Amino acid sequence: MCRQPWPLISTLQLPGKHDSDYTQQYPDHIASTSILGLRLHYISLAGPQYGRFVFSQLGYWERTKAIIHTAVSPTSGLQQWRKTVSSQLFQDRMAIPEAIIDHSFPQVKAIFRVLADPSAYPVLISNRYGSDFVSLVVDLVLFLLHADAQSIHRDYMQTYEDLASLKEERIRVNREQGVPEDFAEPFLPFVNSVEQHIQTKHGGIEQYLLGVGLGMSEIQTVRKTLASKSSVSEKQGWLVDI
Repeated sequence: MCRQPWPLISTLQLPGKHDSDYTQQYPDHIASTSILGLRLHYISLAGPQYGRFVFSQLGYWERTKAIIHTAVSPTSGLQQWRKTVSSQLFQDRMAIPEAIIDHSFPQVKAIFRVLADPSAYPVLISNRYGSDFVSLVVDLVLFLLHADAQSIHRDYMQTYEDLASLKEERIRVNREQGVPEDFAEPFLPFVNSVEQHIQTKHGGIEQYLLGVGLGMSEIQTVRKTLASKSSVSEKQGWLVDI
């Protein structure tokens, strides 16, 4: 797995037949295709359940305005909606990662089902900027592998060092979406906060993954595959874009 800059496009723009196991249930949020010999899964961590949770956090008047603005002008209404959400959620750096952990069960399950397929490797997990969303998924995997917290933290910090060339671009996009500029900087308690949330609210990483719908055999396969290089096939590649 790798955190690296990816071309600033959405995989929804790529051609291909969307035929993953989850497409019928969440057609706009989980899809897969094959391009240039690379098996690709698009999995939006901010899926329907997450969206409903975010909507529930807004006051009645804010929700009403969002619905009216979107109905009158979908483009500007959506932009206003994002800014409203930003003003609520981005007051706390961990609000979104924790909301994803708690409400995006089908999406987390979909990612780990890819990782539970030994023939799928090597796997590249990417998103538009390769930062906190990817860090969240990678951290969940590393917790499952019982990696030490210090190593996971170093890996998280390395992400921001590798993405330094995109910092100004990220700040610009953040500003347009109403996201604080400091969200382009690493959040030092990130790893510890994710681990504590998983432990206190979900009983640890294994219980959490069982809770999202994975079987114990799938969890063990992920751990075994990633712990043993000899079991990893490089006959094909998979990209999980979140």
